[in-house]
Amino acid sequence: MSLYLLLFLAAFATAFTQQESNKEQGIPKKALEAFRKSYPTATIKKFDMERIQGKIAVKIESMEGTSTRVVAYDTLGTVLTSREPIAPTDLPPKIRASIDNVYPRRSIERAEKLMENGTSRYEVYLKLLYDSNGEEIVK
Repeated sequence: MSLYLLLFLAAFATAFTQQESNKEQGIPKKALEAFRKSYPTATIKKFDMERIQGKIAVKIESMEGTSTRVVAYDTLGTVLTSREPIAPTDLPPKIRASIDNVYPRRSIERAEKLMENGTSRYEVYLKLLYDSNGEEIVK
C-alpha cells in the first residue's frame, strides 16, 4: 500500500513541477532569472508580453501566500514596474500621518506599493461605511 502512495506522490510532484514550468515557458530567460532571484517562493500565475515605457516587457503575475504581485521586466531582467500589497502598518510614517490628519476616523482597508521608473507610490484604500440616509457610520 505504501508503494502506491509513494508512486502517487511522485506522479503528483512531477505533474505540479511540469505545470509550473509550463507557465514559465516563453518568459525571457533574464526576466525569469530576475523574478526567481527576487521572489524564490512565488508561484507564477500568468504572464503577458507588452510594451511599457517604450520597451518590450514581460508582466508576471504571481502568488506568494495569499498575496498577488505583478512585476514587469524588460527582456534584460530590469524591473520596469511593480505592484504588490503591503500591510497598512508598513506604509511610510509620513503617509500614515497624512491619512490620520485628513481622515482621522477612517481605517485603512488595504494598501499597495507601486514602483515605476525607480519611484515608489502607494495606493491606499480606506474603509467608509454609510447608512441609507448618507450619514457616515464610524466604528
